[in-house]
Amino acid sequence: MPHRYDWVVIGGGIHGTHVGLRLLANKKVEPASLIIVDPEPKLLNNWEKQTAATKMKSLRSPLLHNIAEDPFSLKRFAGKKPKSRKGKFSYPYNRPSIDVFNSHCKFLIKESGLESLHVQEKVKFVNICKDHVDLVTVGGRIFQAKKVVLALGQSEKINIPLWAQVKSSRVMHIFSSDFNWVDIKKHSNIAVVGGGITAIQAALYAESVGAKVHLITRHPLRKHQFDSDPTWLGVNSMRRFAEQKDYCKRRWCITQSRHRGSVPPQLYTTIKFKIRHQSIHHYESPVASLHEDDNGLKIILDQLDPLKVDRLILATGFENIRPGGEMLNHLIDNFKLPVAACGFPIPDERLAWHPKIYVSGSLAELEIGPIAKNIAGARAAAKRILAR
Repeated sequence: MPHRYDWVVIGGGIHGTHVGLRLLANKKVEPASLIIVDPEPKLLNNWEKQTAATKMKSLRSPLLHNIAEDPFSLKRFAGKKPKSRKGKFSYPYNRPSIDVFNSHCKFLIKESGLESLHVQEKVKFVNICKDHVDLVTVGGRIFQAKKVVLALGQSEKINIPLWAQVKSSRVMHIFSSDFNWVDIKKHSNIAVVGGGITAIQAALYAESVGAKVHLITRHPLRKHQFDSDPTWLGVNSMRRFAEQKDYCKRRWCITQSRHRGSVPPQLYTTIKFKIRHQSIHHYESPVASLHEDDNGLKIILDQLDPLKVDRLILATGFENIRPGGEMLNHLIDNFKLPVAACGFPIPDERLAWHPKIYVSGSLAELEIGPIAKNIAGARAAAKRILAR
């Protein structure tokens, strides 16, 4: 007999973990009637791996944006006295260090018992039945749920430019499962490709351990404190967004309001200093092609001299496509769930895509707006889902 639950959350990242914590904190479900299904060995595993790979020191968002139900939980966790909080938050906006943020997450997961509710499986199909939802995993297990939350992260496909699709141990994507910094040793000659926060953090770290660093960007470095306009955290922007009934225009609004490939002012100042003093070399150019021989890699840049390096780190993020792959295609094709022209779900204002299925993260973009994918978006989504 399949195990039956009141709530099943698919995805154990920031969004899924936050939804799980909120469900328990608000007494919406008993622990025995909730599971979070995710293929990683523990909750937030991808988050920890990716922030470690990029050598992130502090978050881009303020301390109130955390995964606890109470936004002030992280501040209390860090210590009551200002002295105890020294070094744990950065100016401006009291942005938490990655260490205190992750420690707080681990504390919440352990305190709530959420870690015991994690099922390490990957959901292959979701089938909507008359009085429940069936979830079939890759491993052949079947779970039944009254309600399901699709809290999927970014696309599982890392973005590898066409020119970089070569089989070489010298070429590494920073978010690939086998990436590590072991080869980036002192006196290494490396190139980092990408113009966003991930690329800048990687370049700065490589330079700090003594590598000769070449930063290659397609565009000038862009400076923005947040990855989307902070006015989207306010009621006025969200009201106007909700009043727009044309989903193509909503998608346009989301695209225009996001600062893709941008860098917060603190990192921008640091990288500019390094570039000015030539401890990091910056090339503003598309890459035309990549070649390898026994001596290393040759990167051909448009209208610039070729670069010869030992290693190439791609900090080009993930493919900008809808997450969920075949699982979502199956839901859409077989149960006629509504999608916009861009292929993303059209849920109601409470994020119900179907009376039994809710969405969070990028799947909720057309309701939550430009902040949907980040921590503030996770908080906004959980609030709407639990409001039912």
